[in-house]
Amino acid sequence: EDVIAFDRSNLSVVQIGDRWKVVEGTHWLLDFGPGQGNAVAALHFIRKYRFDEICFVGRPDPSMTYFKTRGRRLRFVEIIDPRRIEDPIDPPIWWRHQDELAAAKSPWLDFSAEQLGTRPAVSETNGFVIEVRRADASEVVERHGITGLTVGRETEIRLADPSEAVDIGIAHFGEPPTLIAFRGLKAVAECVPDAVQRQIENVRLVGDGIDRVVITSPDGEAVLNYIRSRHQQQRRAATKKKRPR
Repeated sequence: EDVIAFDRSNLSVVQIGDRWKVVEGTHWLLDFGPGQGNAVAALHFIRKYRFDEICFVGRPDPSMTYFKTRGRRLRFVEIIDPRRIEDPIDPPIWWRHQDELAAAKSPWLDFSAEQLGTRPAVSETNGFVIEVRRADASEVVERHGITGLTVGRETEIRLADPSEAVDIGIAHFGEPPTLIAFRGLKAVAECVPDAVQRQIENVRLVGDGIDRVVITSPDGEAVLNYIRSRHQQQRRAATKKKRPR
């Protein structure tokens, strides 16, 4: 068993070329290829369960990889993983600055860190306006070990800036909800999570200029665990070549 310790407060999701990685500074822990949603979900669960060690059984090509949480008793763990990110992320920026830059480009709202209890039916946090429709109030609850905002029969999430992708962490305890992304009045993406109950699923909605997402739950038995949006990339206008006279 190889054990690698890390500081979860320094972890972030970065894109290196066309691959998405969970990294700690210049060391990468996990590589998800083109799957940004999987990388975001992995970082969410690492923080949620307070993991600070990654373990491998047999390397290279380990037969098993798993995470652990160290106890309060300090112990020495030799960091033996020599892998480093080869591609530059940005002109030298320290980790926390990089996190701030990522947060500006990809706003994030995690309800697992919110206090349990009642809150207004319409609220704004981290640039997201969340409205639980046809309700006097909303509520952050914990059910079967999953913390999230109850979505009622219908909840609308309005984004501060148009986005090209929105990741929604959602869990249900009955019928699976339907998630639809809109640009204005036009639906640009739709997804229904897996029918398996009591698990958080990362639902990625991709479309041009997404400005809101509507979650419809047939029985009201669903909770919103997290939201992350990726701002629309500004496209440069193609420059026209001047014809020689």
